[in-house]
Amino acid sequence: ASSKKVDSGKPSKPNIDENLEPLKALWEQKIPAIVRSNKEPAIRSVVKWFTEKKLPFVLTGLNDAIETPEILGAAKPPALLGPDLIRRDGKKIINAAATMADAGLPFALGTGDTAGSRYLPVHASLAIRYGLDPTEALKALTLYPAQIFKLDDRVGSLKRGKDADFVVFSGGPFEMTSQILLVVVNGRVVIDRREKK
Repeated sequence: ASSKKVDSGKPSKPNIDENLEPLKALWEQKIPAIVRSNKEPAIRSVVKWFTEKKLPFVLTGLNDAIETPEILGAAKPPALLGPDLIRRDGKKIINAAATMADAGLPFALGTGDTAGSRYLPVHASLAIRYGLDPTEALKALTLYPAQIFKLDDRVGSLKRGKDADFVVFSGGPFEMTSQILLVVVNGRVVIDRREKK
């Protein structure tokens, strides 16, 4: 929008189109674009374009890349996986999360369009059952999403000064026998089942 002089002698601020603000944040590299692509030619094109433009992006879909992650190239772009992480191809079981982890690709576990966030631990547990390292599963629910979406200066890991709600378990967080010992929300202990000594 063109600037117009006002009575003070200073130019007025241009009009802002709120619909374009996310694109501005993308071009300023403050947020990543989320791109859904399933077929190899499209995936290669997306990776090439965003890499050349030096813009942050996250891939989702990725049907062809799950079986052959090398099509993602040396850029190793982050992926948003889920909720269906396990599928069968005849007698072969394909674990999307384990494939990405084995290829050294950063990934986050998401809910997709139909499942709520309360089921994320169940999806992670299933991926662990079929070969995903439990530590990688925990990072895919916490640290990796924060890094991918450029929020890791505030959330994603336990560190002084960061925002964190967290749960302490008696065992591994994805084990069915683990019990909740401690829950902290907004810096306050809301559940404490630890043994008092």
